[in-house]
Amino acid sequence: FKAFLNCRCKTNPLCGCAERKFAAEILELRMSGMNHRDISEFLLDEYGIDLFPTDILSYLEESVHLLEAVKDVSTIEGKEKLAAKTAEVIGKIEG
Repeated sequence: FKAFLNCRCKTNPLCGCAERKFAAEILELRMSGMNHRDISEFLLDEYGIDLFPTDILSYLEESVHLLEAVKDVSTIEGKEKLAAKTAEVIGKIEG
């Protein structure tokens, strides 16, 4: 757990850094090629965090939906580089 709680915020552990780091870890694991079952096993083995694979899958699907909204707004606003980068991340998450 120290990997997620390690920050210098004055309001630690209530600052939200742990949640952001944990979410980033899940997304990075997915983008590295692990599926939701592999991520669940990794989190249990590495951190002792037991999550249902379906919960991880739901989180990943919701992340893709949010990123699709970012991509659409970026396109509307003429931010083509951001839209392209977002599309790239979506592709990595979707595998």
